[in-house]
Amino acid sequence: MSISAIIWDWNGTLLDDVNYAIGCMNQLLAKRKMPILNRDRYREIFGFPVESYYRRLGFDFDAEAFIALSREFINCYYGKLAVPEPHLGARQLVEDLSGAGVSQAILSAMELGPLHEQLAANDFLDLFVLIHGLNHIHASSKIDEGRQLLNRLGQKGEAVLYIGDTTHDLEVAEALSVKSVILTHGHQSADQFQDAGSELLESFDELREYLRVQQGIRV
Repeated sequence: MSISAIIWDWNGTLLDDVNYAIGCMNQLLAKRKMPILNRDRYREIFGFPVESYYRRLGFDFDAEAFIALSREFINCYYGKLAVPEPHLGARQLVEDLSGAGVSQAILSAMELGPLHEQLAANDFLDLFVLIHGLNHIHASSKIDEGRQLLNRLGQKGEAVLYIGDTTHDLEVAEALSVKSVILTHGHQSADQFQDAGSELLESFDELREYLRVQQGIRV
């Protein structure tokens, strides 16, 4: 069955914000005289829930509460929401899919308000029929929000494709019983997707070809 709807993750998938996120985290680490991150190391250890990622970085929650650390990071990230730009080819593909009659939605671990702001800053806001984010800053599971989104889309699971960049995106797709594609240019390296059971693609050029050949969409 050909797909008729796509659920996109935003950060790392459509938006190229990896270096921006690393910069904000390095501010926290440098302030505490902890080893800073490079891109390779970040993509090896990042994951959801982000509380576990903070532990892997070496933060001691007995010394500082996760909620306070999370707020410090978010204050940095939200400070210049318009700085990160979309991945090369992202906007054109989303526009072409809309032109081909594919319904598209966003499912993000960001707070809904800043998510709308960042989408608007990159001229993406009007390209999606639904936009779902979380109601807090802790970037926890998107599964419950994803179920609500899928219900609102009114599409059968086999007609929906979920596109993300993290292992949690795979978990969401599995929980929703939808097809999935992982773009490996985002917040986690391809090594984190061993035996993932999902299509792994490196770029929007590869994704466009996959949608044409595997899903029969004229884009």
